[in-house]
Amino acid sequence: LSRVGMAGVPDLLSKARFFVEEWSHSQLKQLENTTHVHTRITNADEERVKELEAREKRALEESAKRTTELETEKRFLYEAQHDIMAMRETREAVEGVQQPLQTEEASLRTHLAQLSKDLEMGVGGFKETERDLRYHIDMYAERLGMGVKRLTDHRLCFEFTKIDPSNPTRIFSFVLFLNEEGEYCVENMDPYTTAMDALQHTLYHTNDLTGFLVAMRRAFKTLCTEEM
Repeated sequence: LSRVGMAGVPDLLSKARFFVEEWSHSQLKQLENTTHVHTRITNADEERVKELEAREKRALEESAKRTTELETEKRFLYEAQHDIMAMRETREAVEGVQQPLQTEEASLRTHLAQLSKDLEMGVGGFKETERDLRYHIDMYAERLGMGVKRLTDHRLCFEFTKIDPSNPTRIFSFVLFLNEEGEYCVENMDPYTTAMDALQHTLYHTNDLTGFLVAMRRAFKTLCTEEM
């Protein structure tokens, strides 16, 4: 102050105020720019967050949809595997019964041929031949443990025995008939087994009566096991 004197003080203060105002203006401008940039970044972040949330929502929806499809495919696969196992069991059961039946059938054919030959040659009486033939037929039914009774023109009652180990004479039966469309139907099952609907469905599609009888006997056998 001594150098400039008191006269230069106002000018010095004016310059100082100018520099302060310039500095304040530059700081304010910088702050405004910083605020503007921050606002843009914040808006961009919000848009990015919204986009990510939308993508996440779509991903979750696709995941839920795919999970449902996989569960459906898994259920179809399980049902297909169950059907395949059932078909294999039926085939094995049929194969297990088929060989003895074929052997028995061959024996009966041979015996019938011999009886026919004996009749042609006049050997033995007719009553003796009829009694011998009935014996073999009864023996065949006895080995199968199955009997058939005709109830009406279109209804047959099938009876199975030798199924329940604790009561071999116990009778398991059902009535089989053809409806007006020529389709097999089952009624009056005793005792009732829940496998009947599936077995009747298979019979409807395959028309395999022999396989159906084998499967019914196996279903009755399973029922006995469950009762124990």
